[in-house]
Amino acid sequence: GEAMATHAVDREALMARLVHIYGQQLFVDGVFNADPHAGNLMVQVRAGAALPVLLDFGMTVRLSHRQRLGYARLAHAAHQLDAAAVQRAVRSLGLVNSQSEELPGRDLEFWRFFMRDNTGGRAEAQAQSQAFFAMRGRQRVADQAAGRATRKLNDIPPDLIFFWRVIGLIRGLCSALRVRLPYLEILGARRGRVRVTLTRTLTRARTRTR
Repeated sequence: GEAMATHAVDREALMARLVHIYGQQLFVDGVFNADPHAGNLMVQVRAGAALPVLLDFGMTVRLSHRQRLGYARLAHAAHQLDAAAVQRAVRSLGLVNSQSEELPGRDLEFWRFFMRDNTGGRAEAQAQSQAFFAMRGRQRVADQAAGRATRKLNDIPPDLIFFWRVIGLIRGLCSALRVRLPYLEILGARRGRVRVTLTRTLTRARTRTR
């Protein structure tokens, strides 16, 4: 905090660069740091610009072409509030929820909450969490009254756990630095590049196997 103030670091620009880096790792490179926490991040000031420095790649996760495209589609669909596209994306990733078929809108509610744009402060973030879980509580009561099975995850792909951690790191840093950043928009905007990159890669792979 004090060091960044001394160097007049633009915190919003710094966080935007970090989100772009993770977007590159997740959606384009398909290799990302699976141990994302503040201790593995440093800031270097060069020519007046603050650059994020990522440390310790001892634990990494590799994503297949389809997984990369699935996560990119998920981020884009959540940003666009497209419940059907969210459902297709999570299904392609192997995430199975007991209510996805009957109530796909609840999947959208979850992903919009989980990947919500940061408000820039812990108090407001906590208020959003309380509101979301209160809503989920009311839904459980309604489900019980209707004789509907409780919402639960039937299957969670291991790589999704690390994806959650990356999003949690970004949101936590935004709160700590009091930065308002539309990171879901930034991640979702990379979907077009991902589709072009993966289409070219898959085309080359098919050509080599012929």
